[in-house]
Amino acid sequence: MFPTHFGHPYDAVEIERTDTDYIYKYAAKTRKDTWIQRLKSTTSAIDMSQFSEHREVVTIWNAFGALVGGLIGGAKGILEGFMNSGTKIDVEAKKHYQGYDVFKGYRYSVALKDVNIYSSQYAETAEVISTKYGVSQPISSISLYADEGIPSINKDFDWLQYYVSIDNGSTWTQIMPISRPNINSNDIPTVLNVGKEIGKQGESYYNLMYKVVLKRPANDSGYTPVVRQLQFTITSKRV
Repeated sequence: MFPTHFGHPYDAVEIERTDTDYIYKYAAKTRKDTWIQRLKSTTSAIDMSQFSEHREVVTIWNAFGALVGGLIGGAKGILEGFMNSGTKIDVEAKKHYQGYDVFKGYRYSVALKDVNIYSSQYAETAEVISTKYGVSQPISSISLYADEGIPSINKDFDWLQYYVSIDNGSTWTQIMPISRPNINSNDIPTVLNVGKEIGKQGESYYNLMYKVVLKRPANDSGYTPVVRQLQFTITSKRV
């Protein structure tokens, strides 16, 4: 944990107010006050005139002026004007500020103690052969669904091949998964019927084994296909 600072931006305007007291036409006293006014939102362009104000507070001694005027006639206007007093108020925006509110805080560091980079090279060909699976009735036909992962670098390459044996691995017959796109463009059957595409006519078979052959192009040793799931559908004939 390390000490640090964090915060957020803000906009503010420096405003100056000048109050000028006067009697008749002569300034008697001037007062100045300056403050910083924060804005509700941040912006790069501000109309400074919206903060300006110019007004005047006037006091007229009418009663006194009328009394004097009644006594000495023509001197009324002069004395009445002389006794007028007031305050001129001028408010102006002087500067536009942009800044940050900064606060003390703490941060936690995340460090990597070690980094390992691995590279895998795959064999051009590999085989996976299953154990023997038995069924209670003679096998009539076999089909296959395969969830595959084929590298995108070469979709036309024959990355995966599937074979089925019903004679304990003595002979193998290739089968095309029904999940493959464009399966009708290949001569490999998607359904193996006993006595036709696989096995001998008149024989009964109660066991199944499968074999998966994985391949890669010769110049692409860093790529390999993936088989996520296999599902065989076996139909049986009654005896």
